[in-house]
Amino acid sequence: MRGGQGDNVVSTKDGKMHTITSQMKSVNNEFIRRCWKFDNTDPIGDYTLDLQINDTIFPTQKFKIVK
Repeated sequence: MRGGQGDNVVSTKDGKMHTITSQMKSVNNEFIRRCWKFDNTDPIGDYTLDLQINDTIFPTQKFKIVK
């Protein structure tokens, strides 16, 4: 599993869960954008996305990659 530039990636021993941590600066202290692209090397299955900006924790987003 690899992240983007400046990302910290920690994987479980079985390789089934990966935690990617990023620290990013906002544009004008207002705007943050982060995009991901999936391809045929990404495992099919269930994913979750947890997002925290400073002290604000957003609801977990769940999605599925299908063939």
